[in-house]
Amino acid sequence: MPPLLVAMYGVHPLTFAFNCVLMPVFERVLMPVLIVAVCWPGCPLWPACNVMLTRFESGLIWLGQLPGYWHFAALPWVAGLMLLWLILRAVVRRRWLTPILVTLIMYMWVNIHPQWRVTIIDVGQGDSILIEAPWKQATVLIDTGGRAFGETSSPPAKRVTLNYLAARGITHLDMLVLTHPDADHVGDAAVITKGIAVRQIVTTRLQLGLNSLLAHRLLAGRAYGQLWLAAD
Repeated sequence: MPPLLVAMYGVHPLTFAFNCVLMPVFERVLMPVLIVAVCWPGCPLWPACNVMLTRFESGLIWLGQLPGYWHFAALPWVAGLMLLWLILRAVVRRRWLTPILVTLIMYMWVNIHPQWRVTIIDVGQGDSILIEAPWKQATVLIDTGGRAFGETSSPPAKRVTLNYLAARGITHLDMLVLTHPDADHVGDAAVITKGIAVRQIVTTRLQLGLNSLLAHRLLAGRAYGQLWLAAD
């Protein structure tokens, strides 16, 4: 668990059950099949095996989307090593109280902050500002950044913003403010609304009505709760 918390900022409880079930499948079925495939690439059974593997992969993706993922936030690697040592010692001694208490303390340490926090996110061209209220009372993102020209499979909002939100232990945005409909300010709005729950989006009626880019970006996400139109 600690390596997942350090690298992925969270863990799904079913991960451990999946590993126990799938490891024998990989060792006793998939690995031998791959070895035979390398030695006998012209086997007539490979198309059927490919279909089975594709369905198996789809099943794993579906299982990975089941609810219950625990968002922990970024855990320093030193703390991760200490937690890993405590868990390994608990496995040997069969005493789990200490690692459980330490995990809860670390969770509060990386998630609960009594002060305001303003972060300017580096999204390249454009702006994106994250405002966090004390004790996680509210989280507001002002603009999303985006490319003025062209498309990319790894936009800054996906590569940087969503990753940073996960590292901060943020599971939703209370408000997404879109100041004006330039592509370098709202171009990645759909990436944000697809990647994290957004309770409210605030923009102006004039901008939403006259700019097709902003309307397209909002409709593409479809993961927001309410759309508030401020006075122009």
